[in-house]
Amino acid sequence: MRKLYFLLLLLVAPLSLAFAPAPFPKPERGLVDVDDVKKIQGTWVRVLHNGQPTSGVIVVKDNVWRANIPSDSWYVTLDATKRPRQIDLVSVNSKDSYFRGVYKLEGDTFTYSMRYRVPEAGRALDFEVGKPNASVSVHKRKGP
Repeated sequence: MRKLYFLLLLLVAPLSLAFAPAPFPKPERGLVDVDDVKKIQGTWVRVLHNGQPTSGVIVVKDNVWRANIPSDSWYVTLDATKRPRQIDLVSVNSKDSYFRGVYKLEGDTFTYSMRYRVPEAGRALDFEVGKPNASVSVHKRKGP
């Protein structure tokens, strides 16, 4: 009788495993599209600043961000591996002039929130308008 139970167990156990659902795949860490600098290349028109309609243009070429006038140029660094994604701007004219913040790219919309001259711990971490010393801007890609 024991042999029969043992044989039955040997047959049933592998069959039950054969019909068990496969585990959900784990998201792969580190596979982030880190080419956001390429994605922001070109001309962007500002449509909102701190929740208010506005205008303005930025042009990004390579790692240089130029605002309204040529002397208003910044080196841009994006870190897409962080959550939320991080942006740093450092003035071309002075390393003592810089912004730290976060950004998001959604199709042809580029949104960022930054704080001026803050230590890393003071970096803007969300896109909420009205936070002290933070500015939130929304840009749309300028069409051809």
